[in-house]
Amino acid sequence: DTLQTQLEQQVPYAVSSLVWHQQQLWFGCGAELCRWALNHKVDSSVSDRLSRSKAAPVFTPPAAIQSMVSVPGQLVFAVVSQRSSIWRQPLNAEPSEAALVQSSRQEFMPRPAGPDLVFLSNRSGKAEIWLKDQSQQEKLLATLPEPAGFVALAVSPSGDDIAFSHQGALYLLNKNNRELSQLLAADAKAGPVRFAPDGASLLFGSEKSGDWQLWSYRRADKTLQQLTTQGGYSGYWWQGKLLYSKYHQDGLFLKTPDSDNEQLLLADFDKINWLNWQLDGDNLYFFKPQQGIFQL
Repeated sequence: DTLQTQLEQQVPYAVSSLVWHQQQLWFGCGAELCRWALNHKVDSSVSDRLSRSKAAPVFTPPAAIQSMVSVPGQLVFAVVSQRSSIWRQPLNAEPSEAALVQSSRQEFMPRPAGPDLVFLSNRSGKAEIWLKDQSQQEKLLATLPEPAGFVALAVSPSGDDIAFSHQGALYLLNKNNRELSQLLAADAKAGPVRFAPDGASLLFGSEKSGDWQLWSYRRADKTLQQLTTQGGYSGYWWQGKLLYSKYHQDGLFLKTPDSDNEQLLLADFDKINWLNWQLDGDNLYFFKPQQGIFQL
């Protein structure tokens, strides 16, 4: 009646819907269904019992909860499911776009792998890597370890291997034998990853030293080498030098691998470009917020 807050608990989720059921507060929390239950061991008011309890996830629904209602003995909830597909538009031709990959779920992050196409999918309800070959056949390559998170795929120059970081760990997947190997454990704190031009090593960002720096992982002898000391997040090898962006600072930088001296190559390069820039031969493509795509 006083419109004053009686009890407050912060939760690290985006709360979508609330319902009381048998002295328990149920709510959608991000991708989970959470419960804030009364502490029945406390002989006091509802607010006191709630204050001694903690909200926690109970289970993962098939998609984010949009709304729900309590009925005797159960909860009924509606979920919101997104759908995405992969399309192709030939360049230098009349518009003739065609769907390459479609399902009732999400298909995304397409990457050419030699003559094939690899992509991410959750068509089975799990995060997976799939391949579509020249004969238009689709096959499952690997299921990503739980819990699912953001993944960006990098394909080797030969088109045979796919590298990615997931929950801080670094993985390598061979598309031919479908062998998935963990190269580095989660304590590597790996981020964006790319192959060296010869495919012999992986270049990736990591915050294992306390801040984001660029590291190299040599596949032959499993050697790790830190390449930057003044910041580095997303990079390419270019003409034997390291071309990279930083996590906290705008700018595109250039340095040799055996020196700490770095050169600011392009000041007008937004740090948002960690996934939005590409080196194609000697051509650099990058994104400027509110302006569009630029070529250097």
